[in-house]
Amino acid sequence: MLDLSMIRIYKAIVNYTAKQGYRADLRREAVARASALRQASQPKKDFPEKKVRGEKAKKVVENE
Repeated sequence: MLDLSMIRIYKAIVNYTAKQGYRADLRREAVARASALRQASQPKKDFPEKKVRGEKAKKVVENE
């Protein structure tokens, strides 16, 4: 979910591109690029181990 600061940043990007004479169809790409940069700068989460499902899989894990 977007927090208020990111909404303001995206809105600022849209306003800036509109005032600077960017093509209207490139505004969405500019916001998408800012969003991708934001996601890339956030630390990655550690994923939990996958759980074994099914009787056969549980037996294989127990035998190892």
